Amino acid sequence: MLAWTIPAIIGIIIWIYLSSKNRISNQTDLRSNRSSGKGIRKSPLAWQIAGFMGMQSFIFYVTISWLPEILYSRGLSLDTAGWMLAFTQFIGVPINFIVPILAGKMASQRSIAVALPFMTLCGYGGLLFSDSFAMMMFSIILIGFGLAGTFSLALAFLAIRAKSPVQAAELSGMAQSLGYIFAAIGPILIGYLFDFTKMWTVSLIAIIIISFLIMLFGLGAGRNKYVLD
Repeated sequence: MLAWTIPAIIGIIIWIYLSSKNRISNQTDLRSNRSSGKGIRKSPLAWQIAGFMGMQSFIFYVTISWLPEILYSRGLSLDTAGWMLAFTQFIGVPINFIVPILAGKMASQRSIAVALPFMTLCGYGGLLFSDSFAMMMFSIILIGFGLAGTFSLALAFLAIRAKSPVQAAELSGMAQSLGYIFAAIGPILIGYLFDFTKMWTVSLIAIIIISFLIMLFGLGAGRNKYVLD
């Protein structure tokens, strides 16, 4: 855990250097960066982005918390189930880089905002309806792609749907606050459903429903529009 402090210290040093370089020029764009005063919370689009961020955070932290246990219940050893979770993170790395670039070149991101959570939905659907190892592997790949893509797209929305850095900051604060509330609730709720039913079927159905909700929020968040228009 101490090793984690090394990149943090490096980042602080770089941040101090860059902030001192940019301090003088920070006043230049204040006029153009002012918020419109309408309030980000009055924007339906902002709430749709917040919903997209919140629901994808829900699925991500549920996956981190419970996917090994779900796979273990399907016949895998705990060691193999743990490696499967690591695999979902590993295969998502390229998607994390590709999706924001792709989204930035599109006027409307509705297509990828629906396609990515649909991968997650299909992945968990595969775990619900099949115990075969081949289907589990295919499902894990879909889940890895879907989770990585929706996360990076949610972050991209914070910039794409704002006209200024101030609006982007307001949208980011709103969306991520809601997102991590859902992230905190997700593992507890899914775990409670398992404790109550003594099986993962209901929990998997709940995850599939949440994935469908991400698709619905994606239809709104992916519109070619700014939050305070």
